[in-house]
Amino acid sequence: MRDVEVLKFGSSVLRSPRDLYVAVDEIYRRWRGGYRVLAVVSAFEGITDALMAEVADVPEADCPEATAAYVATGEQRTAALLAGSLQNSGIPSRMIDPREIGLIAEGSFTESTPVRVNVDALDELWSAHAVLVLPGFYGIDSQGRIALFGRGGSDLSALFLAAALGAECRLQKDVNGVYDADPASSTLAHRFSALSWERAIQVAGPLIQPKALRFAQSWALPFDVGRPNEATGTRIGHTHDEWAPPAAS
Repeated sequence: MRDVEVLKFGSSVLRSPRDLYVAVDEIYRRWRGGYRVLAVVSAFEGITDALMAEVADVPEADCPEATAAYVATGEQRTAALLAGSLQNSGIPSRMIDPREIGLIAEGSFTESTPVRVNVDALDELWSAHAVLVLPGFYGIDSQGRIALFGRGGSDLSALFLAAALGAECRLQKDVNGVYDADPASSTLAHRFSALSWERAIQVAGPLIQPKALRFAQSWALPFDVGRPNEATGTRIGHTHDEWAPPAAS
């Protein structure tokens, strides 16, 4: 779908409810540009770890099925608050659930992989709301139970859905692209404007879930990585590597 964009907002961008305006601004810009938007969100910063710890503190409830269902509430909370913020800003939006769109996962409860989605269901939802907000990180198994995509799994949610929809995808991070070193700890780090699959697998792992990156490579699905509301970024899946020009002083 050429008029659809999948935007993923992770916990490095949405650290708390106070940061929701960042996603609202980015989504508004895409919506005003004539796109239908699927916003995939992670839990707020630290929430997944906290939920995991809470499950571990209750030995009687510590089983994979219960853990997956409990931990997924982190993404659900972010999605609900973002949908509310969008509606309050006058943007026609709706929170959706993996069950509504038949986002089916296979594998274990805590380390599964998405295998199919009902694209027609998404298209019908878009007929009434230009912006859909989906909690990332999990799908539904064949028996209707929640199955997580592993740590960082919202990247996989977004890339899988972009592949199924034939849509553009941008992973929104707290850096303006992929660097050859951590820019927070090295003043000599250089940003790539484009990356081949081979180099991306070597250098993008800390920034992008490796499982998601391998999925995108297997589907030959190019995508962008960058900060919200900025034009710069890194295109992953290019034919060759390209360095970004030096930043202006």
